[in-house]
Amino acid sequence: MKRTRMYLNIGALLATGLILCSCAATSRGPYGLPLKTGFDAFPRSGMFVSAEELRHRYTDPSVVLIDGRAAEKYKEGHLPGAVNMPIAKWREGEPNFFMYRLNQSPDAVWSAGRYESMLGLFGVTPENDIYVYGNPSESYESLFAAYVLYWLGHEKLHVVDGDVMEFWIDAGLPVDFNTAFREPASYTANPRMEALWTRDRLLAEVRDQPEDFVLWDCRTEEEYKGEVILPHVMRAGHIRGAVNFPLENIFREYGHYQLRYYSELSRLLDKAGISKGKRVCVYSHDGSRAFLAAYTLVAMGFNNVSVYEHSWIEWSADERLPVLRQGAELPKHRIAPARPNAQPRRTPGSTEI
Repeated sequence: MKRTRMYLNIGALLATGLILCSCAATSRGPYGLPLKTGFDAFPRSGMFVSAEELRHRYTDPSVVLIDGRAAEKYKEGHLPGAVNMPIAKWREGEPNFFMYRLNQSPDAVWSAGRYESMLGLFGVTPENDIYVYGNPSESYESLFAAYVLYWLGHEKLHVVDGDVMEFWIDAGLPVDFNTAFREPASYTANPRMEALWTRDRLLAEVRDQPEDFVLWDCRTEEEYKGEVILPHVMRAGHIRGAVNFPLENIFREYGHYQLRYYSELSRLLDKAGISKGKRVCVYSHDGSRAFLAAYTLVAMGFNNVSVYEHSWIEWSADERLPVLRQGAELPKHRIAPARPNAQPRRTPGSTEI
């Protein structure tokens, strides 16, 4: 009797296991792929995808692959059919774009018309499923295209997590070495203007310090404290009221620059004072890191996210704007709207490193 009962219990356990396995096998995410625990928890889960998901989608005629790496890396091998759109193709005023940006009016923003023309020449339409990939371990700029496309209002937009080429080669998938071309098309944008802030737009928030607003400085702690100055920076420190949460903290600690899981990342951001109940503006050294940080917030369900595109290079160049360094405000200038076409100057009395 005891043995019969034991066999019945074992049978019940096996049946339960089979049912669970069957459910797991039939649980499907987008495009019929098995559900994954990584990005499914993100409120806007499709904004980040795995390279494994891309391998099942990249041959779809509706898909456009954008390789955001530098042209030299693209020539060394890229995904089949991927068009190369590095930051140099998006930025205005190349090759001397740093001085170009500093000499622009503070009201200048990206040109939707210019980007529409560029995307049309690359054969991209608003209906395309766009997958942007790069290698954030080499350059955050490789994912610059994603935030521009978000700003343009593109709906079917995905960033492929991690080092895609490493995954692709390890998986034995085909790699192309020729420049990809697509038939020209027509692209019409619907810009999210509030997703990109100018200097004067940010200055109003810095002056008023509203409780529902947080300014996220995603540079390193050393840059934030003023211990390190990167090229083209006129003063060391950070913008008054900014909280520091270095961009590298959004990635998992064991390498390959893969994004942290949603619950962990939410906890870390909330601890830093970056919560969904607030409007968030992000800045970095030249904007490159800020774009990826802001895109991540949008994927996490934040509804009021913007980037100060000209970032610390522009802010530090205007001597009348407040700069904090190691807890002290240096120098004590009046906070006033920045004058148009301000020329970069080093602030008298500021410390140089």
